[in-house]
Amino acid sequence: MAPAPTFRQLFGHSPEVFAEARGRANLIGEHTDYSGGVVLPVPLPLSTRVELRPRKDFTIRVHSVRMRATERFVLGPEPPGSWSRYLWAATQIAGRRPLSGFDARIDSDLPPGAGLASSAALLVAVLRALRATFGWRLSDRRLALLAHRAESEYAGVPVGPMDPFVASLGHPGRALFLDTTSGWRCCTPAFTTGWSRGTIASAGCSARRRRGLSASPGWGSSPRGRSGGWRPSPRRSIAAPGTWSPRTPGSARRSRRSGPET
Repeated sequence: MAPAPTFRQLFGHSPEVFAEARGRANLIGEHTDYSGGVVLPVPLPLSTRVELRPRKDFTIRVHSVRMRATERFVLGPEPPGSWSRYLWAATQIAGRRPLSGFDARIDSDLPPGAGLASSAALLVAVLRALRATFGWRLSDRRLALLAHRAESEYAGVPVGPMDPFVASLGHPGRALFLDTTSGWRCCTPAFTTGWSRGTIASAGCSARRRRGLSASPGWGSSPRGRSGGWRPSPRRSIAAPGTWSPRTPGSARRSRRSGPET
């Protein structure tokens, strides 16, 4: 098999930003993140990686190494009818933040459809790259909320907040306790000493079935999520006990500083 093309081979120049986000295995709570409850996921060594360079127009070109395909669309309200819809969803939650077109190359060793949060890892990695490229003053917690909104409202997949939270806030080798009723999280030592591809595959098996969203009150079939869904509690903000790095492992890196996160 021929090696995957590099960013320069695809677009004629080098990327300015590299960002990464990990998948997850769930230790406790398969359906409680969207129905209100506690979950205990742990980040995996498998990840999605994004290389990105901004453009001076509103065109977005994105190449998927896994799909061996390049898609092209223009920034705007009309979604592309292909696998690049998740990239479009990430641009739709930018709001008034600065944004232009960009070139992106996406690679991942997370198997899609295996219940390991590959879609959340993609969105978090893309949003990390956009945050660094365009100087968005955005905390990791807020980034996770935007990733959740992008998938549920714009990609049309009614999911809970667990996957983007662990992709954005998780630490390798440590489980993330998340109480979705109060928005409280903390980090705790993982129950495993290491992951192999066999144990990762086993962890994903129980999550491959579709979540029973129809049995959960408040979840509708609207692709924009207007019928309900998880929303963060306004009663308290997420404040993790212990010590947290202001920039999680795998966050976007670039040569110039993009300013402090807020």
